[in-house]
Amino acid sequence: MVPLLDRTAFSLQDPESKVLLDALAGLYYAEARVRMLTDAAGLPPGEFAWGARAIDLWCDVLRWAAPRRRLRPLIEVVAAEPDSSAHPIFKDLVAQTAQPSAGRDDDPCAVPLIGYGRPRPFIDREELRGHLRVLLHRNGCRVLVVTGGTATGKTWTWHLISHVLESVSGRAPYLVDFSHWAGPPAGPADVMGEIADLLGWERFRVDARESEETQARNLLSKFKGLIRDLGDRWFVFDALDSPNLTEPARRLIEQMAVAAERRETGGGLRVVLLAYDRPLPPSVADTVLTEDLRPVRAEDLRAFFGRVAEGSGNSLPDEAVELLVASVLEEALGEHGDPSAPLPFTLVSRAAADRARLLLVPSGGSCE
Repeated sequence: MVPLLDRTAFSLQDPESKVLLDALAGLYYAEARVRMLTDAAGLPPGEFAWGARAIDLWCDVLRWAAPRRRLRPLIEVVAAEPDSSAHPIFKDLVAQTAQPSAGRDDDPCAVPLIGYGRPRPFIDREELRGHLRVLLHRNGCRVLVVTGGTATGKTWTWHLISHVLESVSGRAPYLVDFSHWAGPPAGPADVMGEIADLLGWERFRVDARESEETQARNLLSKFKGLIRDLGDRWFVFDALDSPNLTEPARRLIEQMAVAAERRETGGGLRVVLLAYDRPLPPSVADTVLTEDLRPVRAEDLRAFFGRVAEGSGNSLPDEAVELLVASVLEEALGEHGDPSAPLPFTLVSRAAADRARLLLVPSGGSCE
């Protein structure tokens, strides 16, 4: 069983969780003391219901920390406090250690490879994985904005989100991708038409005599009225920095994200904006999740190969890992041809995948 501090959900159905909550609330009931502990563990103060009863505040903290994998760091801070010696549960929980693969098989956000046959690699992106855990949480944030330089793998975010959603709910997210839009730039009616087609709705009528700003406002109102009855739905909008969108269309998508974050659409809508290169309105700018992707580094590849080997029941000496990393970088650089520029995520991932699949092949078998 996965130790309590390594789980990605905090549930009071578990007796051990209830004992932990009672111990925290009984010992650290002053808000200032709770704030000191959460600050020491690196938890953001803006996420918690300050002013609530101690039991409710701690429940809020623990439920936020679990999907972000912050339970263990938090309880390690608590266990180090002199006052905590009166409650052995803190040190007992910290002493519980996971097996090498524990906490990963049951966590779709943690996978290094996605799919079967010729699996797709997912290197690093630890912060992004944490953001997805928060989006999955019923009381978590509703919007994720992903930015990054050229060829840092922004579009690849879709593959991880799709894997996670299908693993958790059996339902893939909806992708609205403007990277290959043909013809004039998409206006608000085009954007909402794409969404309606994905949801199986009849397309909304628009008055061509109205400005695009007016069309966008009316379409958004209709969308908000209908989507709230559909339960959990995730939309991923890609290539939002392309010239294939008019400004009113871009603002329509932005306002969909704002409505989701403010719970105007019910609790089930999640919106992910890929390559959205402008700030969201102040009403939600401080609460949405943001991720600025960077190129893959050698240390990311080391961790990737270690995780793949571990998941297949193998172990790799450091020398073997270094050879794999060096060969990936050499192959990617050979294809890229520019040693002064960061290596594109696609090239690094392709080379890493070819080598990672070999680690999955059992003796005498094949991964195809």
